[in-house]
Amino acid sequence: MIYERISDNPEFIEMDYLNKYKKKCTLIKGNQDWYKGTGISIEEHPLSKKINMSGCKNCESNNVKVIAAQRCVHMFSGDVYWDYELFCIDCSMLLYMKILFL
Repeated sequence: MIYERISDNPEFIEMDYLNKYKKKCTLIKGNQDWYKGTGISIEEHPLSKKINMSGCKNCESNNVKVIAAQRCVHMFSGDVYWDYELFCIDCSMLLYMKILFL
């Protein structure tokens, strides 16, 4: 199952993420471990080998920054899912993706 949304507003990160985070990518530990930050290229992201991230679905640009991402295996069902959010530098849109493998 794939859910995607293109928006002006972030889904997984705070609206003021550029002011809140001082680094491009920071691991936030919690119930679900998230990587959040001001933005890092897909290739540089710590989850780039575990999550199949792609460019902007709005303008087809690959000039994007990952601002939030997480990969998880559900402890009861064993389902694997990941969520990530990109900021497109070319069209200034945010892309939210949720992918679930049952």
